[in-house]
Amino acid sequence: MLTRSLRAIHQWFVQRQEDKFLNGFNNSELMDDMVQRSEFLSALDAPKETSSLMARMAAKRGLRPDVVVDNSRRTLLMAGACSRCRHRTLCKRWLDGRAKKAQAERFCVNARHFDDLKKRSLSAPSPSPLPGTGVRLDRRLN
Repeated sequence: MLTRSLRAIHQWFVQRQEDKFLNGFNNSELMDDMVQRSEFLSALDAPKETSSLMARMAAKRGLRPDVVVDNSRRTLLMAGACSRCRHRTLCKRWLDGRAKKAQAERFCVNARHFDDLKKRSLSAPSPSPLPGTGVRLDRRLN
């Protein structure tokens, strides 16, 4: 069993390896997905809770997580906006059900994006299960 300090060192090492891997993407690889390097690096600098907040907001607004992830450039823009949002505390309280009078449309910087993604997802087929398994290939934000 690892001590608390060893777990912290291990976590730091894993994070450094992930950062090294992610920072290793070159511009042409990013451009294949129509993503600018500045957008990509901005999303990497987002607070760790950003993906959780976005996933929770997507679910609360009736979206499947794969719908948000499947729009990679938009996801990066949304993550950047969410990470810089000045209403993060209100957002957390609203998602926890502690700000019932608040309306996400008034404070969420990504409300328009979530609404647009929902409209688009209603017209698109949902991911199909792998043949014979019943397992879906849904991806998550994390």
